Amino acid sequence: MGADRRVVADVAVLFEFQKEDGDKVFSSTAKSNEFGIANIDWEIPESIETGLYRLHVSVGDEDDGGSKVEKTIRITRYDLPNFFGNGKTGSFLLFAGPEWIR
Repeated sequence: MGADRRVVADVAVLFEFQKEDGDKVFSSTAKSNEFGIANIDWEIPESIETGLYRLHVSVGDEDDGGSKVEKTIRITRYDLPNFFGNGKTGSFLLFAGPEWIR
């Protein structure tokens, strides 16, 4: 969205991920579509440090009425959850010859 709160189509959108100390980790540019939506794909490297990162998204040039948004995100390791379950049936069936026995 532009400064006038209208959708901005076919404009360059810059995505930047930075560590808390300002070091740039990833940067990519995409063009917005007719609805003003732009997206990128980024696979987080296994070697990246966990912690807080800043995502900066810039639409167009700020000098020409573009806008900039910043969001802080947390990157953590994914630990598989442990699930335990106890199965209990209300009754059982036993097949004995040609008939079922309850």
